[in-house]
Amino acid sequence: EKMHEKMFYTVYQSHLGELMMQLCQQFDLDEGRLWRKVGEISLQILEQIAADPLFREQSREDQAFLFQSKVPLKALVTMRLHPDQEHYCRVTNPLDHRNICSLA
Repeated sequence: EKMHEKMFYTVYQSHLGELMMQLCQQFDLDEGRLWRKVGEISLQILEQIAADPLFREQSREDQAFLFQSKVPLKALVTMRLHPDQEHYCRVTNPLDHRNICSLA
C-alpha cells in the first residue's frame, strides 16, 4: 500500500500533474482529455505486464489502485506540523477507471 501511495503521488500527482497544469495553461488543452490519455497508456502498460503469469496478480492489484475513484494525496501542511509521520487525505482520482476503462 505504501508503495502504491508513493508511486501515485510522485509519478502521477507531482510530476505528471505539474506537466498537465503547464500544458493546459500554455496551450489551452483539456485537462480531462490529457488525464484520459495518461490512463489509457498506463492501462496498456499494465496489461502488457499482466500478460506474464508471474506478474499478473500484482499488475491487477496495481490497476485496481491506479484507477480507483479516490486516491491518497499527501497532506503536506499537516506533515510539516507533524513531521514524525506521513499524512494523506483522499481526493478524486483523475484516472478514475470509469473515465478510462472497464477493469476486467
